[in-house]
Amino acid sequence: MILPARIKPERQGGREHDLTQVADGRLWWKFTKPWSSGYAVDLSSPEPILLPARPLQYLARLKLQNRYFGDAMRFVGIAHDPKSRRLVISQPDIQGRPAAWDEIDQ
Repeated sequence: MILPARIKPERQGGREHDLTQVADGRLWWKFTKPWSSGYAVDLSSPEPILLPARPLQYLARLKLQNRYFGDAMRFVGIAHDPKSRRLVISQPDIQGRPAAWDEIDQ
């Protein structure tokens, strides 16, 4: 679905997304960076490498993330303005705690 041009991210995020909080703070809309489809992980070498993803690779990765990590991300649509296109997904806001280094290592 093509979203209305007025739908834009409210704040800058990290390397992959910019963000807008919706649904009374219970949900985030994550916008890929302009003209980008996020990243794909290439496992063909001894070390994993992040490469620019094609749109279907990005959406397939999100589907796997939902399956294996219990996430509930959904494709919302494509945001557009005269200068860019962005994929938009929704993700529930989940309050948590910072992971300990040993948890990250595991």
